[in-house]
Amino acid sequence: MSPPTATTKPPTDPFIRGIYRPSPLASTLFVALRTLDPLLQYTLTTTPLLLPLLSHLITISPPSTSLSPRGTVLLSMSALNALKQLLWLLHLSREPLSLSSALSIGAANFILGAAMSALYLTTSPSPATVAAGALLYYAGLAVETGSELQRKAFKDDPANRGRPFTGGLFAWARHVNLGAYAVARAGYAVAAGGWVAGALVGGVFAWDFVGRAVGVLDGYCEGRYGEEWRQFRRRTRWWLIPGVY
Repeated sequence: MSPPTATTKPPTDPFIRGIYRPSPLASTLFVALRTLDPLLQYTLTTTPLLLPLLSHLITISPPSTSLSPRGTVLLSMSALNALKQLLWLLHLSREPLSLSSALSIGAANFILGAAMSALYLTTSPSPATVAAGALLYYAGLAVETGSELQRKAFKDDPANRGRPFTGGLFAWARHVNLGAYAVARAGYAVAAGGWVAGALVGGVFAWDFVGRAVGVLDGYCEGRYGEEWRQFRRRTRWWLIPGVY
């Protein structure tokens, strides 16, 4: 597969890169939306709110008012997704967040979470499948979070000002955090609805990252870091997931 095309002024990037200033209003909105999301997902899985929609598609019994062990695993994934994104906003990211991005990210997470809740109510993956999905999810989240914490530590050192972080987990793949995020989301879907659901969700994120995000980021990094980034690109073969792409 040929590499994505890098662009230096991407129209599809929701973030303002290379400018460092606070965005209190958008950040407050983002924190509120992401904090509420696990509570909303819990409500969807323990009350009949989704029944009118789902009953048109499948015969379904009213949900239990208490979560099953599988439901507890899925709720933990929803909560950890929210916590990771709050960590990103409040500690890892330095760029400002726009109101439209805060709203769109919050809405996208809610819609995807609602889809996982619907899968929970309408499917019954085997315990082994749920365990495999959980393993994919937690491994992906660990690599995503670990790589971004490594990059944060590198960037916080004044000696590294103006340089790209090319070590740690990023030495495995140029955008390893994005690849790990796609794996985590796929694992979430596997635990919620089985392997077909996981393949669909992972495929959507892979399609978006390969077709848009990687090109956006690569173009930005090449414009900002120049030859140092080009050297990193030459010695680091993989874009997202080592051994895969």
